[in-house]
Amino acid sequence: MNQKTSTALSFLFHPLILPCVVIGILTEIDPVLSLLLPVKMKFMIVGMVFITTILIPLIMIFLTFRLNLIGSFYMRTREERILPLLIIAFSYYLTYALLKRLQLPSIFYMYMLGATATIIILIVLNFFRKISLHMAGVGGFTGLMAGLAFHYTFNTSWLLLAGILLSGLLGTARLKLNAHHPSDLYIGWLAGAVLMFFTGFLL
Repeated sequence: MNQKTSTALSFLFHPLILPCVVIGILTEIDPVLSLLLPVKMKFMIVGMVFITTILIPLIMIFLTFRLNLIGSFYMRTREERILPLLIIAFSYYLTYALLKRLQLPSIFYMYMLGATATIIILIVLNFFRKISLHMAGVGGFTGLMAGLAFHYTFNTSWLLLAGILLSGLLGTARLKLNAHHPSDLYIGWLAGAVLMFFTGFLL
């Protein structure tokens, strides 16, 4: 894997993008739910999640950079990550609250609650290690699909396999870019996978 491929993978599967993608998958993963939810409702849900988990955090993080509260927009050091991670945790919790108010099936808002808890754990771990946010995100997706496999009758095996494959590719890409030590990748993946597994399992 070369540098360009590694950079492309890191961008395409950025941890800020994943919640919006996962919510989109959740609107289609259950055949019954997919039929019950009107197309307009699906677009509204995904659009709202895009605004609250991608657009708002990006704007707020950019403002913190412009105000010199962080030294780099790319958060290359542990110290630069704390404030952006707090912003992301707030945005994820806001998304959880909004989805719950819409009285959607619990799978939607509980996923966002699990994602919020994952970010809070990463904030704590960040004081000690530069944990990989990318791996926490893809680990969370993999763990969620594994948890849902125990709880629901519909088949999530292909999504689980996709998560495992993507985890390997993304981990390789982050190592290629010298973004993390291998242990930071493993810890990040496990943190996301374990928390989101129990989120899916306990739904």
